[in-house]
Amino acid sequence: MDFSITAIIELLQDFRIGLPVFIVFGLLFGSFATMASYRLPREEDTVFKPSHCTSCNHKLGFFDLFPVFSWAINCGKCRYCKVKVSSRYPLTELAMAVLFAIVYLKIGVSLTAVAMLGLVVCLVIMIVTDLEHRIIPDEIQIAILLFGIIYRYSLDSEVSQYFSGALFGLGFALALRYGFWLWKKREGLGMGDVKFFAVAGMFLGVKYFMPFLFFSGAMGVLFSSVWKKIKKEDEFPFGPALAASMLLCLLFPEYSVNLFYYYE
Repeated sequence: MDFSITAIIELLQDFRIGLPVFIVFGLLFGSFATMASYRLPREEDTVFKPSHCTSCNHKLGFFDLFPVFSWAINCGKCRYCKVKVSSRYPLTELAMAVLFAIVYLKIGVSLTAVAMLGLVVCLVIMIVTDLEHRIIPDEIQIAILLFGIIYRYSLDSEVSQYFSGALFGLGFALALRYGFWLWKKREGLGMGDVKFFAVAGMFLGVKYFMPFLFFSGAMGVLFSSVWKKIKKEDEFPFGPALAASMLLCLLFPEYSVNLFYYYE
């Protein structure tokens, strides 16, 4: 049986095989995202440290590591200490599986898809850490930058396009940050958000950056309204709106551009 890369790619291009494989990998990487989003803000090792219960510290066994199913079988509790396990774990895993399936359906099997899958993992981790800790880890920013370079390379973009979008995003974010400071005398955009604008520009380029800003603002307004009603807080994490807007522009570029110019 041929196990060459070409043969595997051809096999995955069959919808009946490729889609289930991408969904399974989405669940697995969703499990990684839940772990990384917990450990990165706490500066814990995300590679070599074994998976363990965050309540009793018991090392998790093989049957504890099946995404979604282990949580469901154990009724949402640790198998060892019986402490409730947050539903964010299976929800994150399911969300990742859905996003992996969308990438497969939109892009197929290619180097571009690899870059997009890497971005999806990074953005899910970013959303969770920003919601829970109000930070976007630098490790995630660097990973997005690297996947952005792969993405641009897969599209045969010129080197100048790599950096023009990044510089445009960085310049815009810095102007927004310090302009808001001069106007209101308080921080309007965190440095994590500023860095994200730059790495988002690497992926999007100048062409899609304006739709990205438009949808980020619209989603930010919607999200802030929900956040204030639920959390009763005036300040809200902007990262989820940025991440969702970026995915919208990259996975559905034709719709995002058309909608932007329609409402412009």
